[in-house]
Amino acid sequence: MMDSRKNGVLITGGAGFIGKALITEMVERQIPLVSFDISDKPGSLPELSEYFNWYKFSYLESSQRIKELHEIVSRHNIKTVIHLATTMFPHESKKNIDKDCLENVYANVCFFKNLYENGCEKIIFASSGGTVYGKSDTPFSEDDALLPEISYGLSKVMTETYLRFIAKELNGKSISLRISNPYGEGQRIDGKQGVIPIFLNKISNDIPIDIIGSMESKRDYIYISDLVQAFMCSLEYEGHEDIFNIGSGESITLKKLIETIEFKLNKKAIIGFQDPIHTNANGIILDIKRATTELGWRPTVVLDDGIDKLIKSIRCK
Repeated sequence: MMDSRKNGVLITGGAGFIGKALITEMVERQIPLVSFDISDKPGSLPELSEYFNWYKFSYLESSQRIKELHEIVSRHNIKTVIHLATTMFPHESKKNIDKDCLENVYANVCFFKNLYENGCEKIIFASSGGTVYGKSDTPFSEDDALLPEISYGLSKVMTETYLRFIAKELNGKSISLRISNPYGEGQRIDGKQGVIPIFLNKISNDIPIDIIGSMESKRDYIYISDLVQAFMCSLEYEGHEDIFNIGSGESITLKKLIETIEFKLNKKAIIGFQDPIHTNANGIILDIKRATTELGWRPTVVLDDGIDKLIKSIRCK
């Protein structure tokens, strides 16, 4: 088993929503940790210490800065990498297919290869459970056919495949987590991604909500603390599986989600509509039995409680 208290862990995209939550958890556990990000360390994160180091380093530059990458991996004894960083939001990828392929497939391939060749033993990749599958009224398992409808989902599928191939070729280990829609404390309510915080913000401030697609489309949402624990379980996992669905195992329609938030805020939403476009497949429910069985992980925060937690955290700011 990997001794994460002696070996270092590298997280890319540490300034993002998931990255900040992961870093906070790992610093509390005193796991030696390095973060790569193109931004400075956010003030909300713990202070730098013997357990926590920060580098302004983009995975896009791994081949150009190979010597520096080698020195960082060696200095901090990096054996595991959690790759969260991306340059593309799902809704942006449709108009930026070439950029998405270059920066979120080719650059990932170079980054993974450089990591394994410089001492890394295991890479955990943040894939997308909401965009790699097709449409279905039944839960998707990891063995179901992959039918991405947007470039973002296709780049995730290609990266998963290349990661598995490179790990096998270079005697490394890999895990791809197909994550549903994360939400929770620490998430920006004025950002471009995250339906729940965006809806909370717009309903609170009487801003119209433009619905892209059907109000009956279903999504699976996972609270950030549950997602963090899935990553922590993946750090220690040494079994033979390398792809896991990570979600709540339940879904809710956009209509019901809006009604739930309206009830909690005691305020009606202003609804607008747009022509449906392919941003995510309708009817996304993830079968999480493999993660439960293999990783020993299961979600604990139900959606109703998670929304309450998020509202409380926003009001406390």
